[in-house]
Amino acid sequence: MDPLTITSGISTANQALSLMRGVADALRASGKSEAVAQVIDLQLAMMDLLQKHQELFAEATRLRAQVVDLEKALIDRGNIEFHFEAYWRRLPDGKFEGPFSPHCFDKDGRLYRMHYRGLIGPDILEFACLESEKFSSIPLRFVKESTNWTEDEIHKR
Repeated sequence: MDPLTITSGISTANQALSLMRGVADALRASGKSEAVAQVIDLQLAMMDLLQKHQELFAEATRLRAQVVDLEKALIDRGNIEFHFEAYWRRLPDGKFEGPFSPHCFDKDGRLYRMHYRGLIGPDILEFACLESEKFSSIPLRFVKESTNWTEDEIHKR
């Protein structure tokens, strides 16, 4: 429901309350106290209805925002792949961004970038998750072929 529709609905309800007050005043002036009591009950019911409407609108707004967040998380997960003891995010050009900690991603679904620790032998790069203190060994060949890192970036990391 759009804000204009809701504002219009609230405005109409407020006009209805105002009209009921006028009817109650007219009935009171004519001495019909039983009818006045019924109109007052109707006013109270309308005010309760307005309050519930506002609460439902606030809840709907919160739920819409939550749906957007969940849809974004689903899209992000669709681009995540597991290779060589780490998660990688596939980029639009087909290359990978990463590595990300498998322990942290599996625990809370968030991507924590792993930090380069150095070469293990001539062709294996070691990365560490500072959060979980776990390590991943990634073949240099994979990094060269599957990421956008330059040769300098690989050796500076």
